[in-house]
Amino acid sequence: MTSDQDAAVAVLVATANRPKLLARALRSIERQTLPPARIVVVDDSNGKFRRSTMQLVKQHPAVKYLRNTRSKGAAGAWNDGLDHLLRDTPDPRRLYVAILDDDDEWESDHLQACFEAATSRQFDLAAAALWRHEDGKAPKLCPPPESLNAAEFLVGNPNIQGSNLFCRLSVLLEAGLFDEWLPSCTDRDLCIRIADLPGVLYTERRKRPPCITTPASRASGYPRRAAKRKTKA
Repeated sequence: MTSDQDAAVAVLVATANRPKLLARALRSIERQTLPPARIVVVDDSNGKFRRSTMQLVKQHPAVKYLRNTRSKGAAGAWNDGLDHLLRDTPDPRRLYVAILDDDDEWESDHLQACFEAATSRQFDLAAAALWRHEDGKAPKLCPPPESLNAAEFLVGNPNIQGSNLFCRLSVLLEAGLFDEWLPSCTDRDLCIRIADLPGVLYTERRKRPPCITTPASRASGYPRRAAKRKTKA
């Protein structure tokens, strides 16, 4: 069992062509009652958006800016950022990674609550409740599952996705990081592989959820994710 006495938190944001939304996400990070030890933004933008994103990040000295050098898309950008954190971390077991989508934002106590929940009993993974905002619909409160079960991710959405995922870097590495072959649902696919790992300790946080928006494109990766699972069975 790993001691969390010296554990720290890193925030990872993948962004593409949305500097205005990224600005909101960065403000929510800076409002955290528990400031993260590292903030990494991996940019997958094109042309003028890349210049705008670079200029925005320069206004935030604590943020490390990286250009995505892997597969285009969130999975490649996340993996690029995780590789950077691994190279900069003496012990990946003592670094928790909190992912924030560039079109989402957190409540100010999100990192502190997740960190305290995770380190209270040396949990490897924590998931927060979230508000799901969709155009034309009232916000919907979505609690995370009480336990981590791979089957739940195959038949539906158990309300764990990038922006409410809080996990040890070592566990993300052991699970194989994000699958860059999938067009979407890469966060749920990763959770399936984490759930399959022996000995992973999971906890959920249902109070004071962060604010989340959910693009409709997330569903398009489901057929490939299910097919991959069948192939491994």
